[in-house]
Amino acid sequence: MMALWKPGLVLVLLLFLLPLSSVSQNDTVQKEPHLLSFNLGVYNISRPEYYHGLYEMEFFPDWKLWFFYPFAGVFVNTYAKACIYAGITIPIRVKKHFLLRLSFAPGLYTVSDEKKDLGFFLEFHSSIKLAWIFNNDSRLGFQLAHLSNAGLHEPNPGCETLVISYEIPLVIKSSAKQK
Repeated sequence: MMALWKPGLVLVLLLFLLPLSSVSQNDTVQKEPHLLSFNLGVYNISRPEYYHGLYEMEFFPDWKLWFFYPFAGVFVNTYAKACIYAGITIPIRVKKHFLLRLSFAPGLYTVSDEKKDLGFFLEFHSSIKLAWIFNNDSRLGFQLAHLSNAGLHEPNPGCETLVISYEIPLVIKSSAKQK
């Protein structure tokens, strides 16, 4: 139960503090486009003896509820472990071309009896991404993510991933000048 307390406290603080910031003000937050993200990186970076390659894809629809956006993703690593997840994300434009994206999602993870396994079919994917936004709304960035079962099952080794991410908008901006 104690393992759920810390992530829960962070989520509660975000829910109460973000509305007070300019992030929650609709007139200062630019609407996000539909995005498809392709990620390539390293799985389990905190344990060098268990490094694996990681291939990940995420979809960010342009639906918005307050300052939350839904998203869904799937990854597979070179050890044949996979996870499919869906949750919420908060994209924060720091400047015109910089994006900070906070995300949280529960997901279904492939379980086995292997030593490198995370131990439970339900895992929680939380991540932070810093990206550069190009003029056509595509983004290039780095994402650090943590995958854990939040103490719902023993063992709970968790793992961290580090990926380079390229997000492309599914609707291209019109370059025609407005009159």
